[in-house]
Amino acid sequence: MNQKFPELFSTQADDIHLQAAMDWLARAQNISGCGGVLAHYNIKEQKWGLAYPETTGYIISTFLLYSKSTNDKTYLDRAVRMGDWEIEIQLDNGGCLAGDITYKYPRVFNTGQIIEGWCELYKETGIQKYLNAAIRAGDWIVKMQDEDGKWANCSYDGPKVYHSRVAWPLMNLYSLTHDGKYRESASKFVRWALTQQKNNGWFEKMCAINPIRPNMHFIAYTLEGLLETSMLLEDDGLYKNVLNISSLLKNKFIESSKSPDVPPYGFLPVTFDENWESNEHSSCLTGDMQISIVWLKLFEKTGDETYLEAAKRLIERVKQTQDLTSVDPNIHGGIAGSHPVWGVYGSNMILNWATNFFAHAILLKKKFASGK
Repeated sequence: MNQKFPELFSTQADDIHLQAAMDWLARAQNISGCGGVLAHYNIKEQKWGLAYPETTGYIISTFLLYSKSTNDKTYLDRAVRMGDWEIEIQLDNGGCLAGDITYKYPRVFNTGQIIEGWCELYKETGIQKYLNAAIRAGDWIVKMQDEDGKWANCSYDGPKVYHSRVAWPLMNLYSLTHDGKYRESASKFVRWALTQQKNNGWFEKMCAINPIRPNMHFIAYTLEGLLETSMLLEDDGLYKNVLNISSLLKNKFIESSKSPDVPPYGFLPVTFDENWESNEHSSCLTGDMQISIVWLKLFEKTGDETYLEAAKRLIERVKQTQDLTSVDPNIHGGIAGSHPVWGVYGSNMILNWATNFFAHAILLKKKFASGK
């Protein structure tokens, strides 16, 4: 174990790390007993959280991608169970739960992530009930939207720019239904989001936790959603906007990798301020992997290998935080919220969403780096 950076492990081949992450997620689904995936495992309390509909929504996409990549149909079956569970707990108004299964009211962002899973299941299986559920959810989201494009109602602490990750599922829904209201809703949101942007690329209202110093997880949500939405809208201006910010973050990461005595060496810092600066010493592993996914998709689109190399280096670094030595199956293969594990984001917890984005990033790396 590295003395300067505790809890760093030697790495193995990508497939070994990927399988361990998928095994951890499958275990989190098995223990839930409902088809959904448990939110997290608290290392200090040695206790699992509850099933979490929002993150289960996009875990569906990862399980489907893994099933295709490995030809292992058990992960397709697992994704189907997740999607069926999401339908069982969908609210009468079409919205989806605002948090874990104890929440009984809807939230726009959470609903968008579940739409993503249902759309991917419909595309994979052709089963109409998944599209029907997504349409009900999409219709509710459109009704909740303000005239200027933001979502202020049924949102955590008001309108947020990371709702770009709601616009993206709406565009996916448009591509499946050709119902123009979903495209118009996504376009309206983009127009509002751009009113929140400063000249240096920074967005206001980018975080649900700290609006002054947004967490990398929410910065990455914002960029993921804007990138995917820009491509589906064929909006070159928005795409170049995302490209510029992603390039800035790539350069920040490369610079951090040159200073081994300055934490978080080899990672991105957990937060940035409005000048894209940070004095944080911990890293948000979820955000690291989400940004890796953005870089990989930019490599696919641009052919710029600096994005591929940055993603590969960051994935390799996060692989070092994955414990493949533990005999505790609740820990083995999972990805923590932070590095070090006691850092400020998801402190002392292994998160299903961190583990999911880690697995998804490796899958995309394998796909794009091989040219398949």
